[in-house]
Amino acid sequence: MKTKLIPSLADIFACLSLLSIMLTGASFMGDPGIYWHLKTGKWILENAAIPRIDPFLASASPRAWIADQWLSDVIFYQLFDCGGFALLTLASAVCLLLTYYYLAISHARSATQSLAITICSTLFLLITSLIQWFCRPVIFSFFLLSLVYLLLRRSLGNSDKPLAFWPLGTLPFIFLLWANLHPAFPLGLFVYLVFAFFYYWQNRTLKTALSLLALTLGILVATLLTPHGLGLYQQIFTLVGDSYFTSLNDEWLSPNFQYFCYKFFLASIIIFLLCGWQHPAQKAQKAELLLTAVFGYLSFLHVRYIPFYSIIVLPVFCAAVDGRIKAWNKIQLLKNVFAIPLWQSGTLLYFSLTIVIVCFFIKSDIAISELHRKESSSYPIKAVDVLEKTANDGSIIGAHPNWGGYITWRLWPKSRATIDDRNTLNTKNDYESFFALYYLKKDMKQIWSRTRYDYVLLDSNAPLAGYLRNQIAWSVLYEDDKSVLFQAVK
Repeated sequence: MKTKLIPSLADIFACLSLLSIMLTGASFMGDPGIYWHLKTGKWILENAAIPRIDPFLASASPRAWIADQWLSDVIFYQLFDCGGFALLTLASAVCLLLTYYYLAISHARSATQSLAITICSTLFLLITSLIQWFCRPVIFSFFLLSLVYLLLRRSLGNSDKPLAFWPLGTLPFIFLLWANLHPAFPLGLFVYLVFAFFYYWQNRTLKTALSLLALTLGILVATLLTPHGLGLYQQIFTLVGDSYFTSLNDEWLSPNFQYFCYKFFLASIIIFLLCGWQHPAQKAQKAELLLTAVFGYLSFLHVRYIPFYSIIVLPVFCAAVDGRIKAWNKIQLLKNVFAIPLWQSGTLLYFSLTIVIVCFFIKSDIAISELHRKESSSYPIKAVDVLEKTANDGSIIGAHPNWGGYITWRLWPKSRATIDDRNTLNTKNDYESFFALYYLKKDMKQIWSRTRYDYVLLDSNAPLAGYLRNQIAWSVLYEDDKSVLFQAVK
């Protein structure tokens, strides 16, 4: 019993990983959507309802909106209300620890008992996922995919193992939660269907078919128990299939291998292929290999899938590397190093979380909050301060979509932005009209004649800013090196 109180090497690795996450806390606030997520969570709690009509943006007529991340928004706002951005950063760090360390270790342990292979592989694949390390609802999808993947590998990964209510019976409840947290749950459905297919293929009996059918129906029904029902599915597949919307966001682009994270992604593919072609991980199931191929392909198309790929590939990657290392019998020193067993400690998770919480209370006000303020320099804080003091009730503000959520957070309901980065709300026409104005396209005067802005807030170098400087109907109310605020001359 006493040995369980002694931190293992795996514990130490977890602590170092967490400290590195905490020290990069500023990156968690890099997503412009965080502010409308917080405002939505506050609105839901104050109104005890899920918004079906957008309450935030200025519009000539009410616009239907599917708040597909409403539960995440509530959680985020509750955390913010209790501890500000520092607590949000802490919660994001813990969620990522649970996903990319604690659950990842469980995945890796099934493929290799080598401490070195486990830690190196986990850290290597963790770095590939940095592209999505933001305080945003997708972090819940990372955790839930890793959890579902672990449960499926343990229950359906072995075709000789009979179906059991535990843990398969928990899947409908997990998907019920997932469907209300974030719209990436279809990825989990796909993972489940692949495992179910291969399990049934190896056990083609009526009992197996009926059991899997009942479980599948339970999961599908659970995903429909949201405020939006089938409308959520329709929105997800419509958005994913729309090339215009996917082109608006960097996360939907193909990886640019000049960037740090994408180099690790490409390296993971190369290492896996080099190690796995002769040693394809005998412990790996066909379902795992197929999922690795599918998620790898999706990641080459859209970088947003890379963090999901890093979760799926981990056990197969570890098994492939483990097989290659064992084949290098001539390199005795290397063999001895990678043969160090994965020490287990009863306090693995608790020790790690304790270190993080201690760091949070010691450093939160100094480090994390300061890093957040530094990150917030990407928003027009001072210009919005001016608007907060001068704008009249009902003022309409034209601004870039990436600033719309911040304006909503600071000024709604007194003033309203006209557009933000919610692709589930704003239409193609909304974005095209704004960018026609922003970049002074040939139809901008026609579009401008239909707009009614009281204020226009732009980055200082925007083409539209140069145009408005020469218009007598507009005057500069505030300007700094970050932004320029125009006011309509009455």
